[in-house]
Amino acid sequence: MKIVQHFRKITYMIASLVMLSGTISFIGAEAVHAFPLYGEVQSRSIEMSTSVPGAAATYHVTFTVATTASVGGIVVDFCSNDPILGDTCTAPTGLSIGTPTVSGASTNLTGTWTAAKIASSASTLGYTTATPVALTGGTSIVYFDITSMTNPTTTGSLYARLYTFDTATDAGSYTATGADTGLIDGGGVALSTNPTLNVTAKVQEELTFCIDTNSAANCSTASGNSVALGDSHGVLSSQGAYVDKTTQYIVQTNASVGAAIRIEGNTLSFGSNQIAAACSGSCPGATPATSAVGTSQFGLCTYDSAGAATITAAATYNGGAAGKCAGTTQTAGTTTPGGDNGASFGLNTTLTSGTYGDTLANVVAGAQATGTLVFLGNISVTQPAGIYTTALTLVATGTY
Repeated sequence: MKIVQHFRKITYMIASLVMLSGTISFIGAEAVHAFPLYGEVQSRSIEMSTSVPGAAATYHVTFTVATTASVGGIVVDFCSNDPILGDTCTAPTGLSIGTPTVSGASTNLTGTWTAAKIASSASTLGYTTATPVALTGGTSIVYFDITSMTNPTTTGSLYARLYTFDTATDAGSYTATGADTGLIDGGGVALSTNPTLNVTAKVQEELTFCIDTNSAANCSTASGNSVALGDSHGVLSSQGAYVDKTTQYIVQTNASVGAAIRIEGNTLSFGSNQIAAACSGSCPGATPATSAVGTSQFGLCTYDSAGAATITAAATYNGGAAGKCAGTTQTAGTTTPGGDNGASFGLNTTLTSGTYGDTLANVVAGAQATGTLVFLGNISVTQPAGIYTTALTLVATGTY
């Protein structure tokens, strides 16, 4: 029995020595760590203003300090291999902090702070002050912008290592793998560069245009293309003009320079007889005329009557004074002539009878707009009897 008890004591002693040996070995491994950090900075991130490889960028650095201490320097070291504190740091290809420029620092970084390269490295920033500032662990949030960055020229991951130091001198002596003096806290951050995402979508040229004599709201419901210019029987009178304003044109375009609306055709005619085109001065011509009772006249004016105010009538057809054309009254189809409102009317047959016609109005790109055509008909007492007609064509041309 004594022999057994003695053996057990020896066994316990050996086991104790083994455990002690294991404890000593563990302490020794910690003691030789390159960075005996007091704490790991929290909520750390670096936001890039752009991730395009090789692009000029601003990096927004932010973190919460872990240790309550006076901080005189901050180091940001960019590496291509990993964010592990104490490892060898390989600079990312093409990355540069330029001539270091820092702005927008948090208010708790009081005093004067200076940005500089550490050991002339294009990838290591030192941000230091001669008068260390007291920061509280767990609550003091530090942030600032590095505005002089150039992204790595390669695509993919890169890393940054963040450190706080007690003094500017100790921060300036930073080495990635050395047991740096005055180191307070540290932590790693991962970033990534990516090429620009190119999205392509096509927008085709658009031009919607139609005429209508039945008050359509849009071209899908447009109908009617006949005008009876005269009294309730379609007969003109030497006692006064008849005015018709039932014709409208609807237009919409995305043409960058807009669209021109041209009018083609001749004046009212019956065989070789014509009702003279409305004009003054040298006729036919571009100068419009007001209604002259007892004088043969056929002409028109136009105005922007609905939708976006994007239609501008040409001078020959704008009615003269502002609002005159819009203020005319529909008298065609009634027994009472008049309604011209003192507006001027024109029809430059020198151009309207040509290959491309005469410009009636111009339209800018935008929402749908509606223009109204106002026709005037006067005759003299000597105008030969007959059924006078004309075929007018409106053409819209967009310039893109």
